[in-house]
Amino acid sequence: MLRLTIAVFCFTLTTTPAAELYWGPYLQDVRPGRATVLWTTTGGAASGAVRYFSSAGPIDVPSTATALPATFTGLEQDIWLHRAQLVALEPATTYHYVVRLDGATVAEDPTQRFTTAGPAPFRFLAVGDTGDNGSGQRQLAQTLLRESAAFLLHTGDIAYWDGTFDQFRQAYFGIYDTLLRRMAVFPTLGNHDALADALAYRTLFAPPQDGVPLSARNRYYSFNWANAHFTVLDSNQPLTPNSPMLAWLEQDLRETKQTWRIVAIHHPPFPSTPYKRDDPICKEVLNLLAPVFERYGVHLVLSGHEHIYQRTQPRRDGDWMPQGPGAVYITTGGGGSQLYEAGAEPFLSASASGPHFLRITITESTLQGEAVNLAGEPFDQWQLSAAPQLVPDAVRDAASFGKQLAPGGLVSILGWNLDNATVRDANRSWPVLYSGRTQLNAQVPFETQDRATLAITSRHGAATATVPVGISAPNIFLIADAGRQTAAAIHLDGRLVSKRNPASPGEWISVYATGLGRVNGQIATGAPAPVTPLLETLSPVQAHLDGRAMDVSAACLAPGFVGLYQINIRVPGGLPPGTYPLQLRTGGQPGNLAMLDIGAP
Repeated sequence: MLRLTIAVFCFTLTTTPAAELYWGPYLQDVRPGRATVLWTTTGGAASGAVRYFSSAGPIDVPSTATALPATFTGLEQDIWLHRAQLVALEPATTYHYVVRLDGATVAEDPTQRFTTAGPAPFRFLAVGDTGDNGSGQRQLAQTLLRESAAFLLHTGDIAYWDGTFDQFRQAYFGIYDTLLRRMAVFPTLGNHDALADALAYRTLFAPPQDGVPLSARNRYYSFNWANAHFTVLDSNQPLTPNSPMLAWLEQDLRETKQTWRIVAIHHPPFPSTPYKRDDPICKEVLNLLAPVFERYGVHLVLSGHEHIYQRTQPRRDGDWMPQGPGAVYITTGGGGSQLYEAGAEPFLSASASGPHFLRITITESTLQGEAVNLAGEPFDQWQLSAAPQLVPDAVRDAASFGKQLAPGGLVSILGWNLDNATVRDANRSWPVLYSGRTQLNAQVPFETQDRATLAITSRHGAATATVPVGISAPNIFLIADAGRQTAAAIHLDGRLVSKRNPASPGEWISVYATGLGRVNGQIATGAPAPVTPLLETLSPVQAHLDGRAMDVSAACLAPGFVGLYQINIRVPGGLPPGTYPLQLRTGGQPGNLAMLDIGAP
């Protein structure tokens, strides 16, 4: 009989646990045609994907997975960070989505959705200083869950006290999990988040990167939503006049064409509480960044750091204004951490201490804001307008910024929201030669006289100003030279008259001015002056250097230019080297004083 002996061998198998969802999913970088979904897993990377549901049916987008070992994160276990970038989406469209691991759905919730950016109107929320994982933060998180908004802008200090991976896990993902699945958060780097080189913050967030230097990605950025431009800055790095972020900020604000300009930065430039009033970083923001905000017509600056709510008066050119155009600075630091007593300063329009967030609604022409308490009720409200707004005495002579104007002269109109605006009086349009957010340059029509009531109009509204127009307003243009403002003048060979190349006694030079009035020929307003014939001023022009009369050979419109006058004058002989005041006079009207450098014969 044949016997078959079967040997049984026992093996001890070591298996890798299946990948499981750890935290997430959460939304980042949602824009008109794209969105980024992130989540973390334990037990391995697995094969991850986001399935979203479009009008054409479900679409799966594979994720990339980055291993984050415990030695890197300080967590108790290794994790994997997944990222799926959804592109070619339709604007202003709501998409439902689920997360899948190894072909199985692991995160499915009927409220798990996002809406891509579209046209105005839209609403966003703002909150700051949330991350201490306490009861105040949790209560406000429940209030935020009841809000409907396009996205949330966080002004920093997301994870107290050290910005570690575990603190982000507990105080951010652990508290806002439901909110983060359906609303993108655009983060700002707070001082607590920035500890340890902001390692956790830079790893876990994926803000926009367009145009940001490689070394600064995930630290500062900008994005558009509908008609608004958002610039998010990192105030934790050293700020100097040569900071790369400052150069990037200038370019970012200069190039945007959006109606609204909003900045988020953690450190406020105008702290009002004893805790932060002498903060050196706040002073750097005030000295280096606030002038840039105001120069480029930023409407709203949002910050945190102080655990209060405060709203300033509008600020323009370094001065507070009770009303009218200017940048409004709002501190929203009541997201759940310990509160400070509200500050009291003359420049504040509102100040309060209490848990809160901001609810901001943007339309084509208005920005409406509310500070909202735990009950979801507003306790402060404000509104900004995108219509043109003018400063007092807004229409000025372009050479000297004086108030007297003349036919054919160049003027500067100062205010807010002046982009693409037109200028018109009761009878005719004034040619606009330059259009910026805070300044228009235009030419006074040659036919205008006595007084003009102007309408400065954009698609968002209009502002009016009444200005005097005299026979002449002879003012010399100024140029920067060696840290000074001197007369815009050239030698006959075309070189600028300057400290380095001064005029000589007895030399003929050309000086450039505006406001010399009508000329002895026909020219359309807004048209460059012809080379021939020269169009000379109807009123004789006199020139004096330090009170001495100068010979004038010609006073005419400068050929090839609009509204610019050229006066050919001879420097008096016998003058010792120095810098002398030059003044023009015509039609009985004296002009400004402009310094002229005179050298040796």
